[in-house]
Amino acid sequence: LAGALAGPVLGSVALAIHAVLLAGVDEGLSPETVASLQHLRLAVQAVGALPIGLFALAVSLAGGLPRVLARAGVVIGSATMVAAMSVFVATSAARAVTLAALAAATVWMLAVSVWLLLHSWEPAHFDTPWVTTGRILAGTVAVAAGVSGVALVAFPGSTAGFFSWHLAPAPLASLIGAFYVASAVVYGRAAVAPWRELRMMVAGIVPLSVPILVATLAHLEVFDFGRLAAWVWVILFAAFPVVAIAVLVGAPAVGRDSRGAGVVPTAGAVSLVAVSIALWIAPTRGAGFLPFDPAPLSGRVLGGWTLLLAFLAVSSKRRYPALALVCFPVAALIAMVRSFGDLTM
Repeated sequence: LAGALAGPVLGSVALAIHAVLLAGVDEGLSPETVASLQHLRLAVQAVGALPIGLFALAVSLAGGLPRVLARAGVVIGSATMVAAMSVFVATSAARAVTLAALAAATVWMLAVSVWLLLHSWEPAHFDTPWVTTGRILAGTVAVAAGVSGVALVAFPGSTAGFFSWHLAPAPLASLIGAFYVASAVVYGRAAVAPWRELRMMVAGIVPLSVPILVATLAHLEVFDFGRLAAWVWVILFAAFPVVAIAVLVGAPAVGRDSRGAGVVPTAGAVSLVAVSIALWIAPTRGAGFLPFDPAPLSGRVLGGWTLLLAFLAVSSKRRYPALALVCFPVAALIAMVRSFGDLTM
């Protein structure tokens, strides 16, 4: 109980300090103040590892978890508590160990959460392992997209300080962040839907992630692989299409849907595919139809999102693609309002 209460409190304090640092980029904080806040954030983060490790260890020893999760929890919890001692060793190696331990604890807690949810949710008892994997994939997309999206919308001009790479300009960062939030809503809802509905959203991961993975591999020089965020980006976008295709192949087939997309959604899909191709061929000339000038990688990443929207348009007779086609335009409008002063009309 102590670990469960103290861990989130200390983690929230560290996040609040980080938010002040990000906001301070535009406020002109002195280098001394920035350095002091950064040291304080790292210290709070290290101290926070102690109750988080205590929580993981206690839950694992209490019984009730599958053997694999319980054993992993004992190892990860113990390692995280030891890593908390890095607060007394102010070196980059000690901080890296702490971050690795916290990352492992986060993955373990997500795995335990998924097991608890699926174990207590009656419909999941009838799922095949591949359908369960599809639900976990959709939930992972929702969590990852939600966290990244909120940060991008809140701090679109400070992506160099927290995102996987310097996503610029600010209006584009805000737009992609808003798309993240919209996808978090849709994939979070789809994760508990019947397989017939969920299958369409799992399929949508492929046209989104494959182009972004190719763009990433073509622009690796943009990433600082000394940062965890860069590795997370590459690993996720390499894993997402592989897992999605495996789920689509391994999960039960569904009856053919005879409902066509309609003339308007089809025309919209064709237009979005044309936009995707234009962004891929000449991403920096996106200003020809965009109110900002995207960098090469950023423009091609946006092309991945427009390709997803094209896929959703031709699938709009299904429930969750239709929901997405409502959420994404609303998200784009919010992003435009958020960064209106930075747009070039």
